Amino acid sequence: MPRAVPLVALLALLALPTAGAHGLISLDLVLPTDCPGEGACLATRENHPRLHAGERVDVNVYNDDRRDHRIHITTGSRADPANGTPTEAALVASQRLPANASQAVGELAIPARADELYAWCSLADHEAAGEHLTVPLAAPHDEDPAPTAAPSTGAAVLALAAIAGLLRRR
Repeated sequence: MPRAVPLVALLALLALPTAGAHGLISLDLVLPTDCPGEGACLATRENHPRLHAGERVDVNVYNDDRRDHRIHITTGSRADPANGTPTEAALVASQRLPANASQAVGELAIPARADELYAWCSLADHEAAGEHLTVPLAAPHDEDPAPTAAPSTGAAVLALAAIAGLLRRR
């Protein structure tokens, strides 16, 4: 019976969710050349992941446009496109992004109580011209009825070490 305890602990480790682990989820924002309307636009990649409040994501910006841009991200509650969202409201921001360039902005910690993210360009009148985007968020993973996450690398290493220890004892 002593072998059952490590096996139960091993199974419990493998069941732990790791949603939001750094490097697993990427939010890719695109400044395309073919805006559907007049003026500026901002979009997510077609393979946009389902983002949850309370998780961490890597933010990348791709500027396929002919103009420079500077992208900021905040929560939807702090957005003010009618008057110009203040850059101080940003949770993360890119550097000035020249035409036909990309940039890894860094990690964004999405607040646990956020309902949506708001991304905008702070240069000139870009936000007023339509260069902003709202990204709806799902509930935090601990409130999500059906979270789907793989075990972390650490849990996998511990699991393999436990299995190796059990095999050596035989």
